[in-house]
Amino acid sequence: MKNPTEEQGMRNCGIRDSVARVRHLVWLENQLNQNIFVNETQAAERLEQFQSEETFYQSLSFDSISAFGANAAIIHYSPKAKTAATITKTGLYLLDAGAQYLDGTTDVTRTHVFGNVTNDQKKAYTLVLQGSIDLANAVFPYGTYGRNIDILARAPLFKNYMNYNHGTGHGIGHYLSVHEGPSFISMGYSSSDIPLADGMVFSDEPGFYLPQQFGIRLETGIIVKNYTVPVNYVNSSVQFLHFDLLTYVPFERDLIVCEMLTIEQKEWLNWYHQQTQDKIKNLLRTEEERDYLQRKTEPIQC
Repeated sequence: MKNPTEEQGMRNCGIRDSVARVRHLVWLENQLNQNIFVNETQAAERLEQFQSEETFYQSLSFDSISAFGANAAIIHYSPKAKTAATITKTGLYLLDAGAQYLDGTTDVTRTHVFGNVTNDQKKAYTLVLQGSIDLANAVFPYGTYGRNIDILARAPLFKNYMNYNHGTGHGIGHYLSVHEGPSFISMGYSSSDIPLADGMVFSDEPGFYLPQQFGIRLETGIIVKNYTVPVNYVNSSVQFLHFDLLTYVPFERDLIVCEMLTIEQKEWLNWYHQQTQDKIKNLLRTEEERDYLQRKTEPIQC
């Protein structure tokens, strides 16, 4: 659990790290539009440069997973300079990266497309997004363990006979380990596990991986907070918890099948993108970056 100072630090560094991610996306999109060669390791190195320009940056929090095409189907893929794939407009690009700042630690994953996309890729992405939203939007009573709510992130995939072979969320330390115990969000059981409590920070990272074709993962930082139940509910004396967000990086609208989203999911997504606009727009450096953010956070309508 984070004390108030640590919690504020995690919120602050999450915003700055999100700024670096958006600036990186603008750069990468420009490179591809100009037909400039960029491979997986070069893209990861450039993100680190953007992160290093943010206040209190110290180092990466882990080796970045920069994976294009079939490489993204390898959950813990590690790109090497000599064999790194070239990022193009004909596949999905997964970037799982984080940083250590003096005021906190980040771990963020987004999956992007810069050109052509298949219907199967869009469907898979939307199912993963639905699970990510449903977990982030959860309300649950005191005493709940991570294993009790893991199903929220997997249910959209399960309904389509799909799954992912890793946990949904791990604890994140405050300028400490990017994988922090004892709690986690996963189907598994551990005797050291404890219930979720106010101030705990986790990742929310469902995914889907089709071997030798593509991989999708969406990871957002979340923090457990007390939830005030509306007074008109009969059981208003029961204490509940929910999640606040720490990451503000747009989801890939070109991969979203709007018609698959429920009304609540669509409302949450539009709310999240408005929050992203409000929190990071004025921290971006150029008008081009702000225009990119505006384009990527326009309300989804269908």
